[in-house]
Amino acid sequence: MAMNQTLGTFGTPGFTSVGDEYDKKVSSDVRTKGKQFSTSPPKKGQLPSNYFDKQFKPLYEGEKYEMPGSAERRDRKKQAERVLAGTFKPSSPPKRSSGSGNYYGCIGGVYTHEKEFETEKARDTSPQPKNVLTNPSRKGTFGVPNTTIGKSFEYVPDPYESVKKKEIDERKASTSRNVAGPFKGMSHGLDFFDSQPNVAASRVYTIDKPIEAREEAPKKEAPIPTPFKPSSPPKIGYNSTLQRFPEYKEDPFDLRAKMEREERAKTKPAVVFKPVSNPKSSATRSIMFHAPH
Repeated sequence: MAMNQTLGTFGTPGFTSVGDEYDKKVSSDVRTKGKQFSTSPPKKGQLPSNYFDKQFKPLYEGEKYEMPGSAERRDRKKQAERVLAGTFKPSSPPKRSSGSGNYYGCIGGVYTHEKEFETEKARDTSPQPKNVLTNPSRKGTFGVPNTTIGKSFEYVPDPYESVKKKEIDERKASTSRNVAGPFKGMSHGLDFFDSQPNVAASRVYTIDKPIEAREEAPKKEAPIPTPFKPSSPPKIGYNSTLQRFPEYKEDPFDLRAKMEREERAKTKPAVVFKPVSNPKSSATRSIMFHAPH
């Protein structure tokens, strides 16, 4: 027990609080005594109390009101006082105006006009025959008649059910060539001349005398072999396997095909549409010969 109290030291450790007061007074935290210092938050708004001066002082305070344009007139008057003499005036105005190409006031004679090129004589402006005469291209898009190089296609009628009508006409023409009605025999019809009663076959395929019965050979019974016996008993486990037989997992392709079949069965209509008659077909004209819309 003494070894446990020493905790691996030579003696029992003492307490650090020996000699301290029982009710030791601890100084309170300075943070609980109040504010140490305070700041002035910025004021918000545009009131006069938020600026250094307590009232607005405009820049033009104390200035005298002047009419618009008075400062400009006063400035022009000062500029005019600086001129020593009056306004500049030319000695005399020109006797007549002079401009570009005028010889007034120039030194020297007048230059005569020289022609830049010889003018041609008046030509005959009567209408002349055309040098080349061409045939303008015909207007129209693909399929419009008389716009191709060769001749345009002629119209060939294609009546509805022309093949069927042709067969009817040929049948009528064939029956009109018959002199009398169809041939009708007076005797009873037979399949063969030597037919047998109650049999639709000739006597050629029959046998004159009966065939003797064939004696059947006695059947030999095969000996029963000795049954096979394995050298060791069957292995223990499900279906005689070493480990547990794996669980069956359905093929994902078969599962998807099954779901598709069920989905088609749900959306399949109850009554299947059946046409009233078989579709009829006939010769169809190519779209190359259709007129544009």
